[in-house]
Amino acid sequence: MARHALAFSELRSRNAIALGDVEHPLVRKALDVWDAARAARPMPAKADMTPRAMLPLLKNTALLRVLDGGAEFVFRVVGDQIRIQQGAAMQGKTMAEIDATLPGHGTVLKRIYQSVIAAGAPLAFRGWYLRPADRHPFCHEVVILPVADDGRTIDHLFVVAA
Repeated sequence: MARHALAFSELRSRNAIALGDVEHPLVRKALDVWDAARAARPMPAKADMTPRAMLPLLKNTALLRVLDGGAEFVFRVVGDQIRIQQGAAMQGKTMAEIDATLPGHGTVLKRIYQSVIAAGAPLAFRGWYLRPADRHPFCHEVVILPVADDGRTIDHLFVVAA
């Protein structure tokens, strides 16, 4: 377990970026859609992130449901590019189920998603990524966007990666 905590802290220190530093056009578009949808609120509701606004991003988007205040997460929808980046089918799976097939990967994802819940704000990352299924390296940029139907309690996360 400590190994995964170290991996996450290394990920944050090396790859976390300021939202203003997001460069990839698809990831930037996702952040802009989220920002416009929230208006003056801390974050938008899931319904505010309309499929029409998200259309050019859907292949690069995963939607996760937050369970028990962030004790667990489940992949509800996974775009084709996210599936390719992960190298594994994740739709319908919890982080515990992901750990069963890709040991430790669900744990790392869970900690990242929990950090978004704790911050109550989007987080962005950029850098080299080793696909857990086969250790294939590639560079990526990702933003994790929280949404809250009641305006306060985060119930879903949109993950957009390119």
